[in-house]
Amino acid sequence: MNQEQLDRHLKTVTEEEKHPLDIYGLMKMYDLFPEIPISYGYSGLLQALDNKQLTPKFQGRLTELVEDFQFLNGIVASKQDRFYPVALHQHDWMELAYMYSGSCTLTIAGKEVSLREHQCVLISQNTPHSSAACGENDILVNFLIRREYLNLNFFQRFSRGSYLTRYLISSMNAQKDTDRFLLFHSEGSRRLPLFVNEFLCEYFERNVHSKDFLDNCFALIFLELTEVYRKDQRQTADGGDDLLLPILRYLEKNWPTCTLKSTAEAFHMNPNYLSGYIRRHTGQTFKSILQENRLLFAQNLLKNTNLPVTEICARAGYANVSFFYKIFAKRFGCTPAQYRSQGRGK
Repeated sequence: MNQEQLDRHLKTVTEEEKHPLDIYGLMKMYDLFPEIPISYGYSGLLQALDNKQLTPKFQGRLTELVEDFQFLNGIVASKQDRFYPVALHQHDWMELAYMYSGSCTLTIAGKEVSLREHQCVLISQNTPHSSAACGENDILVNFLIRREYLNLNFFQRFSRGSYLTRYLISSMNAQKDTDRFLLFHSEGSRRLPLFVNEFLCEYFERNVHSKDFLDNCFALIFLELTEVYRKDQRQTADGGDDLLLPILRYLEKNWPTCTLKSTAEAFHMNPNYLSGYIRRHTGQTFKSILQENRLLFAQNLLKNTNLPVTEICARAGYANVSFFYKIFAKRFGCTPAQYRSQGRGK
Protein backbone atom coordinates (compact mmCIF):
# COMPACT_ATOMS: atom_id res chain seq x y z
CA MET A 1 0.00 0.00 0.00
CA ASN A 2 1.31 3.46 -0.91
CA GLN A 3 0.31 6.89 0.36
CA GLU A 4 -2.33 7.42 -2.32
CA GLN A 5 -3.90 4.04 -1.59
CA LEU A 6 -3.84 4.73 2.15
CA ASP A 7 -5.60 8.05 1.66
CA ARG A 8 -8.26 6.39 -0.46
CA HIS A 9 -8.69 3.58 2.08
CA LEU A 10 -9.17 5.96 5.01
CA LYS A 11 -11.59 8.25 3.18
CA THR A 12 -13.78 5.51 1.73
CA VAL A 13 -17.18 5.48 3.44
CA THR A 14 -17.55 2.17 5.31
CA GLU A 15 -20.66 0.12 5.97
CA GLU A 16 -20.45 1.12 9.65
CA GLU A 17 -20.55 4.78 8.63
CA LYS A 18 -23.43 4.23 6.20
CA HIS A 19 -25.60 2.11 8.48
CA PRO A 20 -24.45 2.33 12.12
CA LEU A 21 -27.66 0.81 13.50
CA ASP A 22 -27.31 -2.22 11.23
CA ILE A 23 -23.81 -2.82 12.62
CA TYR A 24 -24.16 -1.99 16.29
CA GLY A 25 -27.83 -2.43 17.12
CA LEU A 26 -27.19 -0.91 20.54
CA MET A 27 -26.44 2.79 20.28
CA LYS A 28 -24.91 2.66 23.78
CA MET A 29 -22.28 0.18 22.59
CA TYR A 30 -19.55 1.74 24.68
CA ASP A 31 -21.41 0.92 27.87
CA LEU A 32 -19.88 -2.52 27.39
CA PHE A 33 -16.33 -1.32 27.78
CA PRO A 34 -15.76 0.29 31.22
CA GLU A 35 -15.53 -3.07 33.00
CA ILE A 36 -13.32 -4.83 30.44
CA PRO A 37 -10.21 -6.13 32.25
CA ILE A 38 -7.89 -5.89 29.24
CA SER A 39 -4.86 -6.90 31.29
CA TYR A 40 -6.61 -10.16 32.23
CA GLY A 41 -6.59 -12.12 28.97
CA TYR A 42 -9.37 -10.27 27.11
CA SER A 43 -12.02 -11.91 29.29
CA GLY A 44 -14.11 -8.76 29.23
CA LEU A 45 -14.06 -8.61 25.44
CA LEU A 46 -14.96 -12.28 25.24
CA GLN A 47 -17.85 -11.70 27.65
CA ALA A 48 -19.02 -8.83 25.46
CA LEU A 49 -18.97 -11.15 22.44
CA ASP A 50 -21.49 -13.38 24.25
CA ASN A 51 -23.92 -10.48 24.72
CA LYS A 52 -27.14 -11.61 23.03
CA GLN A 53 -28.17 -8.03 22.23
CA LEU A 54 -25.28 -7.57 19.81
CA THR A 55 -25.79 -7.87 16.09
CA PRO A 56 -23.67 -10.48 14.24
CA LYS A 57 -21.77 -7.68 12.48
CA PHE A 58 -20.90 -6.03 15.80
CA GLN A 59 -19.76 -9.38 17.17
CA GLY A 60 -17.53 -9.66 14.12
CA ARG A 61 -16.07 -6.24 14.79
CA LEU A 62 -15.24 -7.10 18.41
CA THR A 63 -13.64 -10.35 17.25
CA GLU A 64 -11.52 -8.39 14.80
CA LEU A 65 -10.44 -6.08 17.64
CA VAL A 66 -9.25 -9.04 19.73
CA GLU A 67 -7.35 -10.54 16.78
CA ASP A 68 -5.69 -7.21 15.98
CA PHE A 69 -4.54 -6.82 19.60
CA GLN A 70 -3.03 -10.30 19.43
CA PHE A 71 -1.25 -9.66 16.12
CA LEU A 72 1.02 -6.93 17.46
CA ASN A 73 1.06 -8.08 21.10
CA GLY A 74 -1.16 -5.26 22.26
CA ILE A 75 -1.61 -2.42 19.77
CA VAL A 76 -4.43 -1.70 17.30
CA ALA A 77 -4.86 1.06 14.71
CA SER A 78 -8.43 1.95 13.80
CA LYS A 79 -10.12 4.75 11.89
CA GLN A 80 -12.91 6.35 13.91
CA ASP A 81 -16.31 6.09 12.24
CA ARG A 82 -17.55 9.40 10.87
CA PHE A 83 -20.92 11.16 10.64
CA TYR A 84 -22.20 10.40 14.17
CA PRO A 85 -20.83 11.16 17.64
CA VAL A 86 -18.98 8.61 19.75
CA ALA A 87 -20.63 8.22 23.16
CA LEU A 88 -18.78 8.70 26.44
CA HIS A 89 -16.73 5.60 27.21
CA GLN A 90 -13.58 4.39 28.93
CA HIS A 91 -11.36 1.31 28.75
CA ASP A 92 -8.30 -0.35 30.22
CA TRP A 93 -6.03 0.46 27.32
CA MET A 94 -4.41 3.76 26.47
CA GLU A 95 -5.40 5.58 23.32
CA LEU A 96 -3.36 7.78 20.99
CA ALA A 97 -5.74 9.75 18.76
CA TYR A 98 -4.07 11.15 15.63
CA MET A 99 -5.81 13.65 13.34
CA TYR A 100 -4.88 12.35 9.88
CA SER A 101 -6.87 15.08 8.14
CA GLY A 102 -9.43 17.73 9.00
CA SER A 103 -10.37 18.39 12.61
CA CYS A 104 -12.41 16.94 15.45
CA THR A 105 -13.62 17.92 18.91
CA LEU A 106 -13.18 15.45 21.75
CA THR A 107 -14.27 15.66 25.38
CA ILE A 108 -11.72 14.02 27.69
CA ALA A 109 -12.32 13.78 31.43
CA GLY A 110 -14.83 16.63 31.10
CA LYS A 111 -12.48 18.92 29.15
CA GLU A 112 -13.06 19.89 25.51
CA VAL A 113 -10.10 19.27 23.21
CA SER A 114 -10.01 20.46 19.60
CA LEU A 115 -7.69 18.41 17.41
CA ARG A 116 -6.33 19.90 14.20
CA GLU A 117 -4.72 18.09 11.30
CA HIS A 118 -1.56 16.18 12.35
CA GLN A 119 -2.09 16.92 16.04
CA CYS A 120 -2.62 14.06 18.46
CA VAL A 121 -3.67 13.42 22.02
CA LEU A 122 -2.61 10.58 24.33
CA ILE A 123 -5.44 9.48 26.62
CA SER A 124 -4.68 7.62 29.82
CA GLN A 125 -6.36 4.31 30.55
CA ASN A 126 -9.72 4.42 32.35
CA THR A 127 -10.24 8.06 31.34
CA PRO A 128 -13.80 8.87 30.18
CA HIS A 129 -13.84 10.41 26.71
CA SER A 130 -16.21 11.03 23.82
CA SER A 131 -16.14 12.63 20.39
CA ALA A 132 -18.31 14.90 18.30
CA ALA A 133 -19.28 13.66 14.85
CA CYS A 134 -16.51 13.80 12.24
CA GLY A 135 -17.25 15.16 8.77
CA GLU A 136 -16.36 13.52 5.47
CA ASN A 137 -12.78 14.83 5.40
CA ASP A 138 -12.21 14.53 9.16
CA ILE A 139 -10.13 11.37 9.50
CA LEU A 140 -9.24 10.47 13.09
CA VAL A 141 -7.01 7.42 13.59
CA ASN A 142 -6.97 5.81 17.04
CA PHE A 143 -4.04 3.73 18.26
CA LEU A 144 -5.19 1.48 21.11
CA ILE A 145 -2.29 0.44 23.36
CA ARG A 146 -2.37 -2.32 25.99
CA ARG A 147 -0.13 -1.98 29.03
CA GLU A 148 1.46 -5.37 28.22
CA TYR A 149 2.79 -3.93 24.98
CA LEU A 150 4.48 -1.12 26.88
CA ASN A 151 5.90 -3.50 29.49
CA LEU A 152 7.32 -6.09 27.10
CA ASN A 153 8.17 -4.16 23.94
CA PHE A 154 8.46 -0.51 24.63
CA PHE A 155 10.01 0.96 27.77
CA GLN A 156 13.50 -0.44 27.23
CA ARG A 157 13.81 1.61 24.02
CA PHE A 158 13.48 4.97 25.77
CA SER A 159 15.22 6.92 28.46
CA ARG A 160 13.62 6.23 31.81
CA GLY A 161 13.84 9.98 32.47
CA SER A 162 11.81 10.87 29.38
CA TYR A 163 8.71 12.78 30.43
CA LEU A 164 6.60 10.77 27.99
CA THR A 165 7.90 7.50 29.44
CA ARG A 166 7.25 8.81 32.94
CA TYR A 167 3.74 9.86 31.91
CA LEU A 168 3.01 6.39 30.53
CA ILE A 169 4.24 4.72 33.70
CA SER A 170 2.30 7.14 35.88
CA SER A 171 -0.80 6.65 33.76
CA MET A 172 -0.60 2.88 34.05
CA ASN A 173 -0.52 3.17 37.84
CA ALA A 174 -2.97 6.06 38.14
CA GLN A 175 -5.91 6.08 40.53
CA LYS A 176 -9.42 7.06 39.48
CA ASP A 177 -8.93 10.68 40.51
CA THR A 178 -5.94 11.19 38.20
CA ASP A 179 -7.64 11.17 34.80
CA ARG A 180 -5.24 12.84 32.41
CA PHE A 181 -4.26 13.31 28.81
CA LEU A 182 -1.41 14.83 26.84
CA LEU A 183 -2.12 17.06 23.84
CA PHE A 184 0.71 17.23 21.30
CA HIS A 185 0.92 20.32 19.09
CA SER A 186 2.53 18.23 16.38
CA GLU A 187 1.02 19.96 13.36
CA GLY A 188 4.45 21.37 12.47
CA SER A 189 6.30 18.06 12.75
CA ARG A 190 7.88 16.88 9.50
CA ARG A 191 8.50 13.33 10.68
CA LEU A 192 5.30 12.43 12.54
CA PRO A 193 3.01 12.24 9.45
CA LEU A 194 5.71 10.26 7.67
CA PHE A 195 6.03 7.72 10.48
CA VAL A 196 2.26 7.42 11.00
CA ASN A 197 1.59 6.99 7.28
CA GLU A 198 4.27 4.30 6.97
CA PHE A 199 2.81 2.50 9.98
CA LEU A 200 -0.72 2.60 8.57
CA CYS A 201 0.34 1.47 5.08
CA GLU A 202 2.01 -1.57 6.59
CA TYR A 203 -0.78 -2.18 9.11
CA PHE A 204 -3.55 -2.32 6.53
CA GLU A 205 -1.55 -4.48 4.10
CA ARG A 206 0.48 -6.92 6.18
CA ASN A 207 3.16 -9.40 5.17
CA VAL A 208 5.56 -11.79 6.88
CA HIS A 209 7.79 -8.96 8.14
CA SER A 210 5.01 -6.58 9.19
CA LYS A 211 5.12 -7.33 12.91
CA ASP A 212 8.76 -6.27 13.35
CA PHE A 213 8.31 -3.29 11.03
CA LEU A 214 5.25 -2.03 12.88
CA ASP A 215 6.85 -2.52 16.29
CA ASN A 216 9.85 -0.40 15.32
CA CYS A 217 7.78 2.17 13.44
CA PHE A 218 5.55 2.71 16.46
CA ALA A 219 8.64 3.33 18.57
CA LEU A 220 9.63 6.04 16.07
CA ILE A 221 6.19 7.63 16.42
CA PHE A 222 6.60 7.89 20.19
CA LEU A 223 10.19 9.07 19.88
CA GLU A 224 9.00 11.92 17.67
CA LEU A 225 6.21 12.74 20.13
CA THR A 226 8.82 12.96 22.86
CA GLU A 227 10.68 15.51 20.76
CA VAL A 228 7.47 17.40 19.97
CA TYR A 229 6.63 17.61 23.65
CA ARG A 230 10.13 18.77 24.54
CA LYS A 231 9.88 21.64 22.06
CA ASP A 232 6.30 22.51 22.81
CA GLN A 233 6.08 25.64 24.96
CA ARG A 234 2.36 25.30 25.50
CA GLN A 235 1.69 23.11 28.50
CA THR A 236 -0.74 20.19 28.45
CA ALA A 237 -3.77 19.49 30.56
CA ASP A 238 -1.90 18.07 33.54
CA GLY A 239 0.64 20.89 33.68
CA GLY A 240 4.41 20.81 33.79
CA ASP A 241 7.53 22.81 34.65
CA ASP A 242 11.02 23.41 33.29
CA LEU A 243 12.57 21.63 36.28
CA LEU A 244 10.67 18.38 35.87
CA LEU A 245 12.78 16.85 33.10
CA PRO A 246 16.13 17.70 34.76
CA ILE A 247 14.90 16.16 38.02
CA LEU A 248 13.76 12.98 36.29
CA ARG A 249 17.05 12.74 34.40
CA TYR A 250 18.93 13.20 37.67
CA LEU A 251 16.94 10.37 39.27
CA GLU A 252 17.53 8.15 36.24
CA LYS A 253 21.28 8.70 36.45
CA ASN A 254 21.68 8.62 40.23
CA TRP A 255 18.97 6.22 41.42
CA PRO A 256 21.42 3.74 43.03
CA THR A 257 22.65 6.32 45.55
CA CYS A 258 20.42 9.41 45.60
CA THR A 259 18.05 10.28 48.43
CA LEU A 260 15.28 12.83 48.73
CA LYS A 261 17.67 15.06 50.68
CA SER A 262 20.55 14.80 48.19
CA THR A 263 18.22 15.41 45.25
CA ALA A 264 16.69 18.44 46.94
CA GLU A 265 20.17 19.82 47.58
CA ALA A 266 21.13 19.28 43.93
CA PHE A 267 18.17 21.41 42.82
CA HIS A 268 18.29 23.91 45.70
CA MET A 269 14.89 22.87 47.03
CA ASN A 270 13.40 22.02 50.37
CA PRO A 271 12.96 18.21 50.56
CA ASN A 272 9.27 18.49 51.45
CA TYR A 273 8.69 20.89 48.56
CA LEU A 274 10.53 18.57 46.15
CA SER A 275 8.46 15.61 47.31
CA GLY A 276 5.21 17.49 46.69
CA TYR A 277 6.46 18.89 43.39
CA ILE A 278 7.27 15.43 42.02
CA ARG A 279 3.94 14.02 43.13
CA ARG A 280 2.04 16.97 41.66
CA HIS A 281 3.62 16.68 38.21
CA THR A 282 4.01 12.90 37.82
CA GLY A 283 1.34 11.39 40.05
CA GLN A 284 4.06 9.36 41.78
CA THR A 285 6.09 9.68 44.95
CA PHE A 286 9.86 10.15 45.05
CA LYS A 287 10.19 6.63 46.45
CA SER A 288 8.01 5.06 43.76
CA ILE A 289 10.05 6.74 41.01
CA LEU A 290 13.27 5.33 42.45
CA GLN A 291 11.64 1.92 42.65
CA GLU A 292 10.46 2.23 39.06
CA ASN A 293 14.02 2.99 37.96
CA ARG A 294 15.26 -0.08 39.82
CA LEU A 295 12.60 -2.29 38.24
CA LEU A 296 13.29 -0.99 34.74
CA PHE A 297 17.01 -1.59 35.31
CA ALA A 298 16.23 -5.16 36.37
CA GLN A 299 13.87 -5.55 33.40
CA ASN A 300 16.65 -4.57 31.01
CA LEU A 301 19.10 -7.05 32.58
CA LEU A 302 16.53 -9.85 32.36
CA LYS A 303 15.95 -9.16 28.70
CA ASN A 304 19.54 -8.61 27.59
CA THR A 305 21.78 -10.71 29.88
CA ASN A 306 22.03 -14.24 31.25
CA LEU A 307 22.69 -13.08 34.80
CA PRO A 308 20.94 -15.09 37.54
CA VAL A 309 17.85 -13.45 38.97
CA THR A 310 19.51 -13.24 42.39
CA GLU A 311 22.38 -11.20 40.97
CA ILE A 312 20.01 -8.97 39.02
CA CYS A 313 18.09 -8.43 42.23
CA ALA A 314 21.26 -7.32 44.02
CA ARG A 315 22.39 -5.06 41.18
CA ALA A 316 18.98 -3.38 41.19
CA GLY A 317 19.43 -2.55 44.86
CA TYR A 318 17.19 -5.15 46.47
CA ALA A 319 18.57 -7.12 49.43
CA ASN A 320 15.40 -9.20 49.83
CA VAL A 321 14.83 -11.53 46.86
CA SER A 322 11.27 -12.39 47.92
CA PHE A 323 10.35 -8.71 48.03
CA PHE A 324 11.89 -8.21 44.58
CA TYR A 325 9.80 -11.08 43.17
CA LYS A 326 6.66 -9.62 44.74
CA ILE A 327 7.02 -6.08 43.40
CA PHE A 328 8.26 -7.28 40.00
CA ALA A 329 5.19 -9.48 39.60
CA LYS A 330 2.94 -6.61 40.68
CA ARG A 331 4.56 -4.22 38.19
CA PHE A 332 4.87 -6.50 35.15
CA GLY A 333 2.20 -9.12 35.78
CA CYS A 334 4.63 -12.06 35.77
CA THR A 335 7.68 -13.40 37.59
CA PRO A 336 11.21 -12.41 36.50
CA ALA A 337 11.72 -15.86 34.97
CA GLN A 338 8.44 -15.64 33.06
CA TYR A 339 9.32 -12.16 31.82
CA ARG A 340 12.71 -13.38 30.57
CA SER A 341 11.02 -16.27 28.75
CA GLN A 342 8.36 -14.02 27.19
CA GLY A 343 10.87 -11.41 26.10
CA ARG A 344 13.03 -13.94 24.31
CA GLY A 345 10.10 -15.75 22.79
CA LYS A 346 9.05 -12.78 20.67
